[in-house]
Amino acid sequence: MDLRQREIIARYLNDACSESDLIEIEKMLKDGIEAGQWMSLLEGQKAPDIVPAEEKAEGVILERIQKEINEANKRRAVRRRASVAASVVLAAGLFGYPYFGTPLEVIPQKLVNASSSESPAFLVMEDRSEIWINSKSSVDYPSRFSDREREVTLTGQAFFNVTKEKKRQFVVHAGELDIKVLGTTFDVKSYPEENETVITLLTGKIEVELAGEIRHTLYPNQQLIFDKSAKMVTLRSIRAEHYDRWRNGEIIFTNLPLEKIAQGLKRKFNKT
Repeated sequence: MDLRQREIIARYLNDACSESDLIEIEKMLKDGIEAGQWMSLLEGQKAPDIVPAEEKAEGVILERIQKEINEANKRRAVRRRASVAASVVLAAGLFGYPYFGTPLEVIPQKLVNASSSESPAFLVMEDRSEIWINSKSSVDYPSRFSDREREVTLTGQAFFNVTKEKKRQFVVHAGELDIKVLGTTFDVKSYPEENETVITLLTGKIEVELAGEIRHTLYPNQQLIFDKSAKMVTLRSIRAEHYDRWRNGEIIFTNLPLEKIAQGLKRKFNKT
């Protein structure tokens, strides 16, 4: 299973897939994708609210996926028919949706922990933001964001492709640093056992705060390095595309001391 297929299935599992994604999943099922591959992806997601424990049997999982695809097709057909309805008021009455008046506050649900132990994992959040989680890393976030802010706590390394929303900023808490964005792509490496937190910006703009104070604004191809013990920040220009290749299983070391190279290789190959 290639990276593109894993991303499509991850979007499906998080109820964020498009019609074209659904068609691709149906094709994979018809082509006889092995149950073990579904299991591998589900275990990589590590999202306890996605797959109940009693559904771990391979046959049951495939049966459940096929059933949900059929139900999704029915729901999409209903939505297509509803979209040509002449009266929005009638639709509101039928589905009970508050089309008029003040939007209801979305109450955050339980906290979700998504982690990756041996290989990078991919997930799609409810706002359709995408996160690639590196090995030995985890992110914690509410299953549904509030209507004011989107917050994620990172331990380890992750790459973020944040859906742009003008009214809700996206905040990543990485140790002592808070990274605030509206919509952008960036990489954060913040392993507890390492003395540095490294933030690399690919597109857009982000603000990095320490103890509630804005320290730096990053632009594309800039990298911020925070020394945890000295409480010092270094800003430098880099080729940002080199710093997210771990998502495809690649690893690049540029002007790093041997100790950091060894640390990266141990993490990559799951060695203690």
